[in-house]
Amino acid sequence: MDALLISLFVRGAIRLGNAGKLAYEQQARDKPVLLPDAWVNQISQDAAVANEVNAKFGNAPIPPDSPYRPYWDTGNNRINTNVPGAAASLRALLVRDKVISAAAAPGQRLADKEAAKETTVAITLVAQWRDGKGPPHPWVHIALALVDVGLDFLSTKPELAGLSGTSGKLIASMADSLGDLIPKDTTEFDPKAVFGQRLITAFLRSGLKAVSDNAGAIVGEEHFQILISESLKPAIAAIDGTTTLSWADVAETLIGPVAEAAVGVLAKHPEKYLGRKLSTEKAVGALVQGALKTTADQGLRTTASQAGMVALFKSAAAVAAERPELFLHKKQNPGDEDKFKADLFVKVMKVLNEKGPPFSAEVGIGIASAAIESLKSHAPDLLGVDDDWDEVVGAATGMVLDGFRDGFARRDGKTLENIFARAKLVELGRVFLVQAAANPGMIVGGTKAADKNKELKAIVTTVAKAMTADEKLLLTADDWIVIAQVAIETAAAYPGRLFGFDEADPQNAAVAGVIATLLMTAADGVGNVRELRQKGRVLGGTILREALEIALEELAGKVTVIIEKDPDRKKLAALMGWLVTYAKDNKIGSADWPKLYRGLLRRFLADGPFEKPTAEILKAILGGE
Repeated sequence: MDALLISLFVRGAIRLGNAGKLAYEQQARDKPVLLPDAWVNQISQDAAVANEVNAKFGNAPIPPDSPYRPYWDTGNNRINTNVPGAAASLRALLVRDKVISAAAAPGQRLADKEAAKETTVAITLVAQWRDGKGPPHPWVHIALALVDVGLDFLSTKPELAGLSGTSGKLIASMADSLGDLIPKDTTEFDPKAVFGQRLITAFLRSGLKAVSDNAGAIVGEEHFQILISESLKPAIAAIDGTTTLSWADVAETLIGPVAEAAVGVLAKHPEKYLGRKLSTEKAVGALVQGALKTTADQGLRTTASQAGMVALFKSAAAVAAERPELFLHKKQNPGDEDKFKADLFVKVMKVLNEKGPPFSAEVGIGIASAAIESLKSHAPDLLGVDDDWDEVVGAATGMVLDGFRDGFARRDGKTLENIFARAKLVELGRVFLVQAAANPGMIVGGTKAADKNKELKAIVTTVAKAMTADEKLLLTADDWIVIAQVAIETAAAYPGRLFGFDEADPQNAAVAGVIATLLMTAADGVGNVRELRQKGRVLGGTILREALEIALEELAGKVTVIIEKDPDRKKLAALMGWLVTYAKDNKIGSADWPKLYRGLLRRFLADGPFEKPTAEILKAILGGE
């Protein structure tokens, strides 16, 4: 079988199937010129096929590299009756060559020569092949399947019809890639052929959906062909008679959503890869392989390996469109062809599998996706280390999840989810990761894996521990997300002056203790957040959140005061207790409370001991002096 013949067939069938009456009228004019009916009727007989082949080669031996050779008995100079479908295969090749030769004849007048060749081949062969009279080669079955998928799609999207559009280019690219995906000598019932057809048609169906969702996008056939080859060729090559069912099941289950995401990336971001030295299509294709292989190794039935893998893939593919260099092997010889690695998912899944309750796989996947998306922008700083980028992504994901686990250790999963819906917990993790990406020293402390900084984990753990002190749930998840933002931004602005670089640093315990003291003061004497207003308390809701923000800002560089002069935070608690009572008795409202609190806290951190402020001091603070 011949790859060019298959390409002409699929392209022609798509042209005829979606272009309507005009295409048929044009074909009716072109076909007799390129392929006279008398000649077509004549070669319907096997004897006439043999005569045509002999005439074509001048009764000389057919060259070994000719597509005719496998179907010809050179010893007896006749059709090889030992090869199933040999006559049908030769007939199809004769049609192809007759059409190409006629179209190239001097003086030939055709409105569209390529279209004429394609539609003539298709209309001549499609009826035979659909009736099972075509060559019994897997390429033929797959070509028919591609036509069916393509025409089904285009019948519902007539506005996308035509081979010149992106959808038509994807179909044509798949047809042109068959020779690369399925070896020519593959038999009809070879596992590669059976599995390959399912995989190829699933990829095309999902890819067309992605094209439809990005109507107006322009992607060239050459880009689609690279993506198709990089994505599907290794998957099909991995199938043989000994392949476990898990690999085939995984590939068929995931290829649809993964293909949709992969094609969608090319369609959404053509400006990201056109004219680039590095191949975005190869990087995305490598990720397709990584997603399939990692899921096969993990097992198909786990949540993280199905919907989770698709979510991870979408994040990674979007990064690959913008920064394909992140997926290069760092250790490759100069001058070597770019080798893209697909280890990201292995690294991330390894991290997720090591993290246990109280977090669901959905939370872990969300945090990992946030790490992938956050760390892409600051890769040059991160890539100054020996580790590949995916190692850093895995490390950052692990630090956030470890910080959550250790920090929330006092809460069971049920109580935790009362505070944070899964999406909010992921959003909280993203806050830490975005700032850490802008300050990669929080993650990477040296040039080797063993030198990784633990600062990010220390910050996450400290904030999470402080959150557990809010036993009356006076603050919402959104409040804590804002507080976390202030905490990580302050830590970035004052490295080592608010949080320590290691979770065992006494600064971290002191910061968590200050937050806990403020929360306990606010909760003292109330059963829940509703009672705050009933008892005339200002320290709740937005004011409480603002108070925690102020505490974090003022503590930067002053944590040692707490450690050395108020280690049990009794003096701070006395200050806060006095302030709450004073604010209530003197009807201090939300406009003045934060100002008064900041001024008193600043004086406390400057002097250490707590003394009841005089009227002059209070007046000076509220007056801005």
